[in-house]
Amino acid sequence: MKDGKVTEYKGNYDAYLQQKEHGKISQEYAYHEYQKEVTRLTKGIQEKKQKAAQSVKISDKKKKQNVRPDRLSSSKQKDTVQKNLYKQAKAIHSRLEQLKEVQTVDRLTTIKFPKHETAAIHNPYPLRIEKLSIAYEGKTILDEIDFQLPLGKKVAIVGANGAGKSTFLRAILTQHPSVIVSPKAQIATYRQMDYKFTSQQPLLRALMAETDWPEATVRSLLHHLGFTQEEVLKPLAVLSGGEAPRIAIAQLFTRPSNVLLLDEPTNFIDLVTIQALELF
Repeated sequence: MKDGKVTEYKGNYDAYLQQKEHGKISQEYAYHEYQKEVTRLTKGIQEKKQKAAQSVKISDKKKKQNVRPDRLSSSKQKDTVQKNLYKQAKAIHSRLEQLKEVQTVDRLTTIKFPKHETAAIHNPYPLRIEKLSIAYEGKTILDEIDFQLPLGKKVAIVGANGAGKSTFLRAILTQHPSVIVSPKAQIATYRQMDYKFTSQQPLLRALMAETDWPEATVRSLLHHLGFTQEEVLKPLAVLSGGEAPRIAIAQLFTRPSNVLLLDEPTNFIDLVTIQALELF
């Protein structure tokens, strides 16, 4: 969906990306050709007007001189040339106005989440789990799980609803006895309902309260997330359903951390923010 219009793409997500890229290439070519034609026609109009103006100057100069009767016909021919040149310029201008405008390709803003230098960690395994077992309402969800998180790696936890994904993350956050966390590990988390805000605090002030970044960096991040200078002063409680998840993601990255636990972070956020998360 874009600008109130829906475009259908056949195939899966990879096919969508490929088709969209081909569409951008075609549009870029069409825009380039449109600009070339606009430049050509504009130049043609200017040239015709310049020639007509020069012809007028020559005629005016000769009128000030003593023109003999046998040269009056030459003067009339000059006037005819001027009219024809202006007529040609007008015709080219009409063609220029009839050109169908081609819009340039929209460049999506790339979001780059800065990293906190103060949260550097060198432990090759900042997080380890040894024989973690969890039961809920008499049902065993996790049975002697062994796991270790290598430094700099991304791990996806996949499973059906109720399989224990959120329970597993909660055990890490609550420092279950089976969870061994590096002393220098700083964990930041995003939970499924973290985008529900009730505070009346302006979103810029809320983010500044949780970070050591300068205000310029926070404002830049909000700008890349689609917030204008006026919107950064909006209270958290009035954020729309599309804005709130983006702010929740921004909160996650404004806090100094070196281990991220994300529980379904891509729900309700746009593709640009999802891609930024994938590349972080």
